[in-house]
Amino acid sequence: MCPIHHMGRTDQRMSERMRFVTFRVKCFLWTEHRPDEPMKGFGFAADISETGAGIYIDTKLTKGHPVRIAFEDADADIYNGVIAWCQRIEMSQRFHGHAKLDHRIGIRLRFESDGERQRYLMLFNGLRKRVTAIPGGFKF
Repeated sequence: MCPIHHMGRTDQRMSERMRFVTFRVKCFLWTEHRPDEPMKGFGFAADISETGAGIYIDTKLTKGHPVRIAFEDADADIYNGVIAWCQRIEMSQRFHGHAKLDHRIGIRLRFESDGERQRYLMLFNGLRKRVTAIPGGFKF
């Protein structure tokens, strides 16, 4: 069965799911080994949740490794997290413009205060609103 199109579901729900699965979000990641220069990667809106994110980067990181992450712009709010998992991916996906992002990592966010968590939730909900505002379907 296709992970996007499920028989028996409404066209509206399938269109919404397609938008979340294909909408890319730029991500910038800092580690203790590279505190000044961010690693650039991306994630799909469907892989970003209230508690973490799954993103594609070019470097293998180990589970439990502390990181800092910013979404969409390197100068945006930075959130602390820890690597929950890391897996090497096959480049058969053929992401255009990204020849070397061959690792996918899961980041579990760690909020230092409720205010920081609320700021992240505003970013998360704003992202979801932007994605759902994209008109569905193909335009020819």
